[in-house]
Amino acid sequence: MKFRHTIIITAVSVMAGCTSRPHTYPGGMRVLVGKEGNVVVELPEGSAFALRTDRGDSPLALVSNLQGNLGVLNVEDGGHTPRHLELKPGNRASLSFTTTPAPNPTMILDQDGDGIPDIKVENQTQYRMREVIWQEVQK
Repeated sequence: MKFRHTIIITAVSVMAGCTSRPHTYPGGMRVLVGKEGNVVVELPEGSAFALRTDRGDSPLALVSNLQGNLGVLNVEDGGHTPRHLELKPGNRASLSFTTTPAPNPTMILDQDGDGIPDIKVENQTQYRMREVIWQEVQK
């Protein structure tokens, strides 16, 4: 499968297949361009950058390396941040999303990275998930 102008973001060195010499920016971020125009970004710990597509209505994502975890935070008009994904070692990821904008947002958090929500915050009250019950979907 070929990707045209795909941005690959890494918190560690992934330089295989890149044809250019890395360009290092202030703060230590390194950017390499591959044969097909793909980009590899090495992001030092404590750094972040903004990313969006070339479409006019593209959402803005802030990509960060915090404590060695790669995070992606969606930012919308007015500063609303409805989605956040943090990739962690060992195939784990924590996810949070806000279902409604301010003034009374409901936030859902998966803190342990198992893909199941752990906490809901609604009307400034925090709730913890006690059990998950699966129900068959009728076709």
